[in-house]
Amino acid sequence: RLGTNPVAGWVVGRTGSRLPFVLATVVAAATTLAYGVGLGVAGFLVARCLWGLCWSFLRLGGHLAAIEYGVDGRRGYYLGFFSGITRAGSLLAVVTGGFLTDLISFEATVALFAGISFVAGMLAIREWWQHGHETIETSTTRPQREEPNSSEPKSASWRLALGTLFSLTFLHGVAISGLVTSTLGYLISDRYGDTVDLALVTAGAATFTGLLLGSRFLADSLWGPAAGHVSSVPLALYLPRW
Repeated sequence: RLGTNPVAGWVVGRTGSRLPFVLATVVAAATTLAYGVGLGVAGFLVARCLWGLCWSFLRLGGHLAAIEYGVDGRRGYYLGFFSGITRAGSLLAVVTGGFLTDLISFEATVALFAGISFVAGMLAIREWWQHGHETIETSTTRPQREEPNSSEPKSASWRLALGTLFSLTFLHGVAISGLVTSTLGYLISDRYGDTVDLALVTAGAATFTGLLLGSRFLADSLWGPAAGHVSSVPLALYLPRW
């Protein structure tokens, strides 16, 4: 996505976010199906790259929608809500996906999830077909917000704060979203084998991995809207009145 994010920004800047979002939903379903049809390492890598391209459009579309409709001072809340919905989907996927993998096999689980994704794609197409042109027309009647002058030089403290934010986000992605997420299942299988003995029950390695990852996504899904709401409220409301 380091390469596909700028591509998504370039495309959306020229076509709008709605149609690329719809197309990305459909292609994402196809990449999900490709995971379980035995394409080999090369095919799996291509499918993952296509999914990265799709997610660039999906995430950008969600962020732009939050910014576009958060003109009432609630942009932070809408952005946090989008993050929470995304993490709720991850929570449902890892928990049910791990359980179904142990129950009905990985291939069958992938096919089921791909079917659900295709249904979502069809709903997205239907919504775009019914309301796409309406959205374009109504958007032209909205008052234009004054854009900041990008030619003005930025202060050193502003650049430092932005660079720090980007660096911390990158390190979090490497250490948490990257390293832990990608190796947790392998670590559990290597340490405990195919099953893990819990306090009262025995769970499959995939199920246990899904539960551990799901606990993280549950926290994210609950914290995102709350943090976004706090960021939307002026700081003065949280300070005591003297």
